Amino acid sequence: MTSMRYFLVMILMIMGNTMRCFDNLADLQEYAATHEEHPTSDDKDWLDPNYDTFHKSLRPGFFKRLSQLIGLQKKPSWTPDDFEVLLRAVIEQREKQKLSGRLVGHIRLSKPAKIFVWGDLHGAFHSLVRALEYLHKKNIITDDLKIINPHHYFVFNGDAIDRSPYVLETLSLLLLLLKRNKQQVFYIRGKHENSNYWHNFGLRRELRVRISDSLGEGIPLGSLVSQFFDTLPLALYISTTQNPTDVIRISHYGRDRLEINEEYFDDLWSDNAQTKIKYHDVRNRKKSKQPVTIQSIIKTEDWMRGSRTMIGEPKDIFGLGLLDQERGAMAWAILSISIIMPYQAYYDFYYDVFGVIDVMAPIMDSTITLYNQDLKKKDGFKKSRSFNLMTGTFIDLERGVTTDLTIGSTLALVSGISTMGRQIKRGMSARIREAN
Repeated sequence: MTSMRYFLVMILMIMGNTMRCFDNLADLQEYAATHEEHPTSDDKDWLDPNYDTFHKSLRPGFFKRLSQLIGLQKKPSWTPDDFEVLLRAVIEQREKQKLSGRLVGHIRLSKPAKIFVWGDLHGAFHSLVRALEYLHKKNIITDDLKIINPHHYFVFNGDAIDRSPYVLETLSLLLLLLKRNKQQVFYIRGKHENSNYWHNFGLRRELRVRISDSLGEGIPLGSLVSQFFDTLPLALYISTTQNPTDVIRISHYGRDRLEINEEYFDDLWSDNAQTKIKYHDVRNRKKSKQPVTIQSIIKTEDWMRGSRTMIGEPKDIFGLGLLDQERGAMAWAILSISIIMPYQAYYDFYYDVFGVIDVMAPIMDSTITLYNQDLKKKDGFKKSRSFNLMTGTFIDLERGVTTDLTIGSTLALVSGISTMGRQIKRGMSARIREAN
């Protein structure tokens, strides 16, 4: 028999436009202000903390939900029912765009653009709301979460779920951004969104606790969630009309991910309209008709290995990591999971973080800038530091100048004793950065 929850959700879907579901920034601020950012977990497993007790405390009773539905009580700015309605709407929207499969996307820009990039959010809902508040103050987004400038883009680079108590809220916010900015917001498929890996972590438990299993799936809405994740691209490529064969790659994965091979993307690199994203299914392995050079990559570095692979500890670089080059491309990692408990527990890292890529022509002039705020000082977001995206050269934010220095070397970095060569390179890089 159909459950009452399913009946209520169907009513919400029929009502459509009356659904709130974080309708504007004020809704987000209200929800964040009235929900504790760091509730106590049921265990101390920071790789997969359990918040079942907290999630059970959030569940309203049947009569409270019914009275909210018919207007006897004020409806909160978000409920799990809203998540289901929005999830179904965005899946329908994206499948109409034929977004399903093992996709990569490419956008070719005819004008300078800004790409706002978040790394692993892992359900850091409050942190994302603070970032959106800042972007609203800077006239990047409107109060109803629409991006104002057509040459601005948001990219969430995978692993937006698990490891925190607000995964459904975070997913709802990303769904809303996608729905209202379908040509300007990109959610990249990460490890946790890929191939049902999320079944092993907190999202599965949160769905079971907060949403009843009206269809007998085992994981409530499990098939819908997987269906949505199947619409997410594995990588986003950015080039310009002035430099069509020089490409920036944003992906959760590095270039050792053999599934993502730019040499076999058929006609993905051919001309496309400025604001229209072009997609290719990587399972269709046809030799690329136009060879390209990956000049720089933005990827995710395993946060448990971050202190060993980034130049400096994450707490020292405040959220932006310059990594070893990958096949000649400069590699960067943006750390956005600062506010969830694992990072606080392991690294004493208390920053809200996002990065901004200024895509220029020629593309070699493009820069990456770190924006962060120290939550211990509570002094707001600041433009922290900027680098040339292709060379890693530091740019003085006050003077707006940079000094290029090229150092030649015969170190073994890709063959021979490459491990030793990379270790020497890291040491040299760290010493040069310290001295400058």
